[in-house]
Amino acid sequence: MPLRLPKTDDFTPDDTGNGPLSKLTDWVNCKCPKCGGNAKRETDTMPNWAGSSWYWLRFMDPHNDKEFASQKNLKYWGEADLYTGGVEHVTRHMLYASFWHNFLYDIGKVPKKLPFKRRMCNGLILDEKGRKMGKSSG
Repeated sequence: MPLRLPKTDDFTPDDTGNGPLSKLTDWVNCKCPKCGGNAKRETDTMPNWAGSSWYWLRFMDPHNDKEFASQKNLKYWGEADLYTGGVEHVTRHMLYASFWHNFLYDIGKVPKKLPFKRRMCNGLILDEKGRKMGKSSG
């Protein structure tokens, strides 16, 4: 890092659904900068939160096979009045949702700049000793 991405005009996935970078074999197949051996660059670079950052837009028009949602439905169902979630939602999901929604707004795909009118974080639930709870800690 930093790594300069190759130029391409073809942004379609390959036949197996892998992203466009995977088709650029001259770029994918490279030498390891540390040992000089053969290496492959990672091409699955989309963050795992990307898909959950716009799914509700599709729910507004689930049978539309021309676009993810019509402008009519987007205007009617529009931005959520209130989105509430825990701390992990504020720092991940809601942040990504705002980024993606702003991008979709900038390219004219959604009528509103923000996906939620109001956001509320209900905090973090702690155990009786004030410690964060989790799968590994109980």
